[in-house]
Amino acid sequence: NISALCNCTNLTRLIVSHNKLQALPDSISRLFRLQELRLSHNQLQDELPLTLSRLTRLADVRINNNLLIAVPAQMISPD
Repeated sequence: NISALCNCTNLTRLIVSHNKLQALPDSISRLFRLQELRLSHNQLQDELPLTLSRLTRLADVRINNNLLIAVPAQMISPD
């Protein structure tokens, strides 16, 4: 259960690829130390939660092979 992982606030890396996830809980924003998030090859639909933009240390996000139609603009780096 990914919600339970959201209580592990010292995580810097979360790899949950290939898990048939359909959504992310808003509580993922508690992982304020997170630097890497791998969500590839799941069933994430529509949009990622806007709360992900609160994770200011997040540098590597992999979301390929999902059913997403949008990514919050706050998460897109101009680099």
